[in-house]
Amino acid sequence: MHGKRLWAWRSQDHLEISMRDIQCRDQAVQKLDLALHGNAVDWDAASNMVYYNARNVDTFYAIDKGTGRVLWSVGRLGTMPTKAFGHPHNVHSLGGTRFLLFDNEHRCSVST
Repeated sequence: MHGKRLWAWRSQDHLEISMRDIQCRDQAVQKLDLALHGNAVDWDAASNMVYYNARNVDTFYAIDKGTGRVLWSVGRLGTMPTKAFGHPHNVHSLGGTRFLLFDNEHRCSVST
């Protein structure tokens, strides 16, 4: 399948996030499109779900691969809100409702 796009999904088309939602504003996050930059994507073929992690908003999203719709999310801006992790990456489905991710434990205060 070299050179053929199999699936595409743009976070800007599906996630409602503003710069106010970004707690850590440094040189790496000067624009909203960078804030939504995903640092991990995992596809669970059995459920046809894609899991997308947006590091700068401390949230990962469950996406229906067929429709592109976000079904739920876990994290600071999630439908299941938590402050349990900071700037995570490498989200990976273990099946069912179990996930593995690396927590950078990065915390910062809100900056303007």
